[in-house]
Amino acid sequence: MLEDKGIGPGLVARVLLLGLLLPNSAEAEKGALSLDVAVGPQSTLLSPPLPPAESDALQVSVAPGISLSARYSLTHDLSLGLSFSGEPWRRVVHDGTVWVGEAGEDPLLGRFVHSYAAFSVSCVARFYLAGYDWRFFVEPQVGWSRRMHKNLDHLRVEEGRLASYGLALEALSTNDLTVGTGLGMEYVWDRVAVGLRGLAELVNGNDRAYRARLLLHAAYDFYP
Repeated sequence: MLEDKGIGPGLVARVLLLGLLLPNSAEAEKGALSLDVAVGPQSTLLSPPLPPAESDALQVSVAPGISLSARYSLTHDLSLGLSFSGEPWRRVVHDGTVWVGEAGEDPLLGRFVHSYAAFSVSCVARFYLAGYDWRFFVEPQVGWSRRMHKNLDHLRVEEGRLASYGLALEALSTNDLTVGTGLGMEYVWDRVAVGLRGLAELVNGNDRAYRARLLLHAAYDFYP
């Protein structure tokens, strides 16, 4: 009897590879306006947002993500559009952080904490690679991200207890360039498509961040 191993990353990768090796070309609906909603987990690698705070390791922050997009199919294998994505507020902790003050001041070793949220707007190009009912695609994108930090504090750890250094840090926001690419697959019923896609992004600002998303999406095609 065959053992049911479920659907894991390995199976998804094999299905994507099979789709890319199919002999037929991709076929999307030329002239269609597609509205897309996607949800799924998102992992973000973050460094402390203030330059005086230095940490050797990036902190992984996981949160649910949502993405809304609209695309127009210029040809059967290329569509262009805009995408909006958002991340909810959550607490981020950077252990082993050193606060480097002005010349002559001793560095402060401790735990840097803050609340973090972000949203992004991106220009997206989707290239369909193979498939008719099952479609496989690659999706490069470039855009702008607004990252927000509040409740910033640097804490010292003494005998298992936390106490603030009292630096009186203010909330801050940054506007950053984002560059990324995605790979996905979807199944199409007439005007409806349901699928799965992964996305990796670089957020290039004063402090660099890296994002990875795995999104389940549903789309509907309109014909203006």
